[in-house]
Amino acid sequence: MRLVIFDWPGTGYPVVMNMKTPIQYLTLSACLWTGTSRLLVAQEVWENSRRPLSELIELRDEKATLPESKWVGRDQRKVDREMEKIQNRLLQVLERSELTFHRDAYHSVAGEQEGLRLQLRELREQRVGAPEQKAAHQVFTKSKEDYDQDIAKVEEQIRALDRERDRHVEAMRAEYAKMGIGLKEDQVRFYLSSVSGNDIMAMSSLFHHTREINRQLEELIKANPGDIEASRRYYGVHVVLLETMKHAHERMIDKIDNQYMGALSEIEQENERLIRETENLLTRSTSDQRDLLMRNRELQELTADTLVAYRHHLDQVRTQVSQRLDQLGVRHEIAANSYATLRVSSALANQIQQLMDELNLLRDMHLPSLIPFENEVLEEKFRSITRELEGAR
Repeated sequence: MRLVIFDWPGTGYPVVMNMKTPIQYLTLSACLWTGTSRLLVAQEVWENSRRPLSELIELRDEKATLPESKWVGRDQRKVDREMEKIQNRLLQVLERSELTFHRDAYHSVAGEQEGLRLQLRELREQRVGAPEQKAAHQVFTKSKEDYDQDIAKVEEQIRALDRERDRHVEAMRAEYAKMGIGLKEDQVRFYLSSVSGNDIMAMSSLFHHTREINRQLEELIKANPGDIEASRRYYGVHVVLLETMKHAHERMIDKIDNQYMGALSEIEQENERLIRETENLLTRSTSDQRDLLMRNRELQELTADTLVAYRHHLDQVRTQVSQRLDQLGVRHEIAANSYATLRVSSALANQIQQLMDELNLLRDMHLPSLIPFENEVLEEKFRSITRELEGAR
């Protein structure tokens, strides 16, 4: 048990707390590293991560005592399945941040705008058949002027939501800046338009939270040089965090391979079929019909070009994630070996510090290059493909 006395941030009042376990002490430390502005966010993250972290340490220790497989009873394979479920639960906590909050808010606003654009189309269609003026007895009939007023209101709502989306983009840039990553507005907007964007931003939050937990672990191990059991427990948190990060990378690669690429191939096959059909129709069409078919073919060719760019983007993301996974794998093997042999506290702390330096490099790798959109049509086609891929999840 530790008696901890500290000043609650922003109040100047001393607080005394009994820390009965290393995890409780870690939780308190993690809550305090951010200062007043982010205290509540840190509290929520670490309070919700404490239990899965403890469960993963216990299961990991149990796994070392079990056979790889057996007909009856517990074995390593069963423990691995249990750990995967807990890792997914832990990732839901560590991937949450102010960055992902603004990401989700941005998409929510975009969805609201889609509804308003649909409403706008319906109003414009209804306006076509509306009278220029309405008679006095036509109380429930709208004139063209009435529809013009309704259309203007909806258009202003859409513009207001555009400004709200801009604010969320700036907020996301600010969050990345706090992580030490400088992004331009078009980079953030590109990630938001890509099907991998949600995963990329979740990974950013995961890197950030993992680094900050490790910062606390380093300090705690150095502060308890003679407490071998406490140091081993702290280092256990470090090891299961590495395993959870590996799991996140493996999950993202699996999603690209088995969801996005497959759905992209289906879109490509359908577009190729339409191109062949259009070419066939062009050989049998009149001059008046050819104009429409030529516009169709231009759109199909644009779709084909966009699909090539999209596949290149996903290939790039997969390559970068795979490279990081390889580096994490080596670091995890070293950490697991250290945990098993229980090195002295100073060596454990130094190894965590080395990992934090490497995390900075890995973090900077995880943002793929921007695909420049030559025009708004190409950008909208990219977003259209994203919506199709999201529907294939």
